[in-house]
Amino acid sequence: MAKIVLKKEFGVDLLTIYCHACNSNHTFMAYENGVNKFNGDIYSPTVDKLIHYDSIVEDAARDNKCSFYVKNGNIRYTNSCRHKHYGQSCELMDYSD
Repeated sequence: MAKIVLKKEFGVDLLTIYCHACNSNHTFMAYENGVNKFNGDIYSPTVDKLIHYDSIVEDAARDNKCSFYVKNGNIRYTNSCRHKHYGQSCELMDYSD
């Protein structure tokens, strides 16, 4: 199955992955400064940029700021993440709607 989904919304290429650390989808732009950062492989994706994602939760104590890289089908969380997987790498989960 695919590890990442590419969709076009309002003329913008958006990528979505499932983040098991935050237990939610993270959607972000495929382009940065007009340059495509996605390798086009939905089964072993690489996105050549640091991705920051701030999840919105009702309980501020569970604030899951998430920063990561996607490389060769794996997600590498930075040390600045505010969840238990900070600094770890793991395989991206299969994505399904």
